[in-house]
Amino acid sequence: MIEIQLSYVQNYRQFFVLFAFLFISGIAIGQKNGTTLKGVIKDSVDKKGIGFVTVAVFPYKDTTTSSVPVQADFTTDNGSFILREVPAGTYRMEIAMLGYRPVIKDKIRVDSLQPEIDMGEIQMTPQEETAAEVIITAQKPIMEMKDDKIIYNVENDLMAQSSVAIEVLKKVPFVTVDQEDKIRVQGQTSFKVLVNGKSTGVISRNPSEALRAFPASAIKKVEVITQPGAKYDAEGASAILNIITKKQISGYNANVYGSINTLKQGWGGGYLNLKKNKLGVSAYLGLNNWTSPLGTFSSFRQSFIPANLYTQNYTGQSQSVWTGIYGNIELAYDFDSLTSMSMYNNTSTGASNGFSENHLIQQGENNEIQKTNDFQNKNDGKDFDSEVGMDLIRKFGKSDSDHELTLSFLIGQGRNNTFADVQSLLEPGQDIFYRNDNQEKNREITGNIDYTLPFKEKHSFQTGVKTIFRNMSADYEYLERDSIIQQYQVQLEQSNRFDYRQDIYAGYGDYTLNLKKWTFKSGLRVEHTEIQGNFYSVDSLIRNQFTNIIPSVSVNFKPKMGQSVRLGYNKRIQRPSISELNPFVNKQNPYFWNTGNPYLKPAVTHNVSLGYNRFGGFGSINVSLSQSFVSAGIDGFTTFNPEQGVSVSNNFNIGRSAVTSLNSYYNGEFKQKLSGYLSGSVSYRILSSTQGATTYRNSGFTGNAYCSFQYKIGKNWSISTEGNFWGGNVQLQGRSNTWYGYSLGVRRTFFSQKLSFTLSAQNFLQRYIRYRNFTEDPSFYYESISQTPNRAIRFSFSYRFGELKENVSRKKGISNDDVKSGGKGEQK
Repeated sequence: MIEIQLSYVQNYRQFFVLFAFLFISGIAIGQKNGTTLKGVIKDSVDKKGIGFVTVAVFPYKDTTTSSVPVQADFTTDNGSFILREVPAGTYRMEIAMLGYRPVIKDKIRVDSLQPEIDMGEIQMTPQEETAAEVIITAQKPIMEMKDDKIIYNVENDLMAQSSVAIEVLKKVPFVTVDQEDKIRVQGQTSFKVLVNGKSTGVISRNPSEALRAFPASAIKKVEVITQPGAKYDAEGASAILNIITKKQISGYNANVYGSINTLKQGWGGGYLNLKKNKLGVSAYLGLNNWTSPLGTFSSFRQSFIPANLYTQNYTGQSQSVWTGIYGNIELAYDFDSLTSMSMYNNTSTGASNGFSENHLIQQGENNEIQKTNDFQNKNDGKDFDSEVGMDLIRKFGKSDSDHELTLSFLIGQGRNNTFADVQSLLEPGQDIFYRNDNQEKNREITGNIDYTLPFKEKHSFQTGVKTIFRNMSADYEYLERDSIIQQYQVQLEQSNRFDYRQDIYAGYGDYTLNLKKWTFKSGLRVEHTEIQGNFYSVDSLIRNQFTNIIPSVSVNFKPKMGQSVRLGYNKRIQRPSISELNPFVNKQNPYFWNTGNPYLKPAVTHNVSLGYNRFGGFGSINVSLSQSFVSAGIDGFTTFNPEQGVSVSNNFNIGRSAVTSLNSYYNGEFKQKLSGYLSGSVSYRILSSTQGATTYRNSGFTGNAYCSFQYKIGKNWSISTEGNFWGGNVQLQGRSNTWYGYSLGVRRTFFSQKLSFTLSAQNFLQRYIRYRNFTEDPSFYYESISQTPNRAIRFSFSYRFGELKENVSRKKGISNDDVKSGGKGEQK
């Protein structure tokens, strides 16, 4: 929250005029071929450009509060502004931004002989008045729209501060998170999650699990890039989610936080920033313990194959625990005002363990019991990822110039090991005891060069090249206990070693043209990929190479101040990840197996979107319509083996799909104390695929909705409530059910809001969250129902201290967003 206190009636009057103007959509009155006024607005303390400042020009003699501006606009991110077609005359320029003292420039003379007037650098002083005659409280909006991205300002959402990243994503427009924490963007599972513009190994492999360990208190904002341009890697069919962490400013600054709930889920950590002279240090460490409470599940499966007509009823219970540690450190050094370098390390490690107890009854066509089975499964996993990177940034001209060259290098490696011990108790002498052991390793080396060249005030060009050298391997074993010697033996026919190599060479060019009300962007990216895979046990080699040309284009039109219309098109590809390629057969459940497909090919997606955004005194509104067409999409597909009574879920290039989505959100503030946010989407999916001699088709509607309200009570108390609805998911062979959730919380701050405590309750009227999923096939029907305790009370705290004035971080980071994120098809 920002408090602005004005001690003089005259200042209050001037601010009221600017404040009212900021929140209404005024129509700029001007004449063609007039004069252009330009300049840059900067903070008087840190000398940085200030974005989203209102700059308005009024007739000089008109000092009434109802006066209409001749021309007005907001500053860009770097603080620059351009007011075009100002007719001849004498004017008063008023500059306003919440949190700063208003600035007024009087007697600006404009005549037809001056095509352009440069106002130069204008400094704004942060508001420090303490008189109490008038107090105006304002809050930066939770949601913002900027060109090609939707921005969710997490740091301004009081309820979000006590949660984790996976819960934060439930609030973000275009994003849905279901009961099993599977993430979709614009209705699709093909997307990429970045942290500060770069990929990390653990998030790429399993974004849902990784984001459960990421505390929201360390997040500044989440960007949803719905139409990625040529600068971004071609992977990510639907969008890119970029999580921006809090880049604390230096001197020194520290923050510690913690949270725990009644479901035995907790997280905590802290970050520290130091700056002395030209050297800055930024570090972060977080801990997480995520317990999935004891839940129950049941399923029903029926075989339609004439020679094997039977039904299976399956019941059980399960529980799991995941513990993780994530940390990073960055050293930044400024050689001078134009050249800086940063070196950084990100490391994460985690361990999981769980168990399940299950019972199965198989009945024949006449309901006779054919088989019963009790089995237990104990599993554990460990993962480790670490990467070291370096960025060198060189600016040309001024320190705030967009003309820059960036050189980046990144090397990373990771391990992911899973182990399962299964006891399948059928009958004495037929019992089966087996183990699954899978060990994955990966290593990446990435080099990147980006160059941005602005041409005057209308044109800019960006280009770059990139290489990625990726090596991945999987060594998996299936072991079965010998009934005679009572020792586990490796079953060679079900074990193998798989090595995979992927080399990518890419280059791009991006051009932007800024006119008075129009912005045109076009780009072209070329990516060449070489793939080699080797199965050592069967001496089988896979080789492939392909080149993709990826165009993108967008047009942004601003009919009035505070309004914009955007039309965009891009083409994206989706490469399979190592987990989708790995042919390891996961047999943790003896009746539901999961495996990968090393023969997967990249999928191609074409996206078209049309969006409208408006900002004014009522708040901000965004509505967008998008259409995606996918060929050879990668998705899970389930087959059934009636002799073994086993379903196998694998990944295939399933064919074609089309998704039509309508997304909208509203964010507003009412009477300065109450703020609200509403978002929703509805999608219609059409899927089709031919598997063998059977053609599968499915279609249907799905959607989601979210609402949040925050009310400030006095200076230090606030209450918040939120609710969300998920409309299920349409799959090639079936769909899942709808569900909803809600929470209510209260927050208390101390010591000028440096210390805060939050107490909240989630789903307090219902103990369980229920999930239903069904799969239909000509050979079988499958339905599963699970319920997990979800009612919880959460307590959290945060304490920050230190006084800082300058950014520590200089990191640009490398964005390896070329591998699919999102889970593969699974079946419980």
